Amino acid sequence: MLWLKPVTLTLIPILAFQGYRVKKNIIRLAEPDGCRKGITNKTNETNKSKTLSILILGDSAGAGVGVQHQDEALLGSIVKPLSQDFQISYCLEAQTGRTTQDVLAVLKKMPNQHFDTVITSVGVNDVTK
Repeated sequence: MLWLKPVTLTLIPILAFQGYRVKKNIIRLAEPDGCRKGITNKTNETNKSKTLSILILGDSAGAGVGVQHQDEALLGSIVKPLSQDFQISYCLEAQTGRTTQDVLAVLKKMPNQHFDTVITSVGVNDVTK
């Protein structure tokens, strides 16, 4: 165990170089297609009295990077099952590369409105930047 610190310190330049290469060469995936704002079950009379409003704020994970359509992303995986019992008003304000500061700036620019649930996905870009 005494050798662990010296070996780790020796490896720092190699690890830093590898990290730089990974960040430089990583494939940037597109954000998925699909509506980012809307209301589900507009004409469903059974769910009309039960409404729920959802806001998703954040980075690429919140935006759904890695899938083809918002129905397969975080938004879809939340809205689809809940829309069986609720009329849902949803708003997705997430974008690849956003940091916590970026998300706060977007939030300040949004019109004042009520949401029953707010889901955030931030942090990775704070670390990598």
